[in-house]
Amino acid sequence: MVPTIQCKGFTLSDAIKNTVISKSVKISSRADITSLNVKMEKETDILYRVHIEARTANEGVVNATAKAEDLYAAYHDATGKIIRQLRESHDRHAGHSHRERIVTQLEEESSEE
Repeated sequence: MVPTIQCKGFTLSDAIKNTVISKSVKISSRADITSLNVKMEKETDILYRVHIEARTANEGVVNATAKAEDLYAAYHDATGKIIRQLRESHDRHAGHSHRERIVTQLEEESSEE
């Protein structure tokens, strides 16, 4: 059994920087994480389960669960899910959908040519 890890008072960039995840993520301060709970369990001899609960100042609670044969892979997958959910939530609050961002980006690129 892998112990539960609890961290409090992290911003999203701190949470990423202080984990094994080395992604460059740009999310506004709306996504400040006030509480980050990571629960890692060994489900079977070859399967790990990672559950992450991130409480944010403005976005509420974001949860993600991932399973993999490698603990790092499960953790990486769960963290990626948290990041995607925070991005999507931030975009909704900002009034932008993922599709709108892509269309805008394509329009800008085509107008430059």
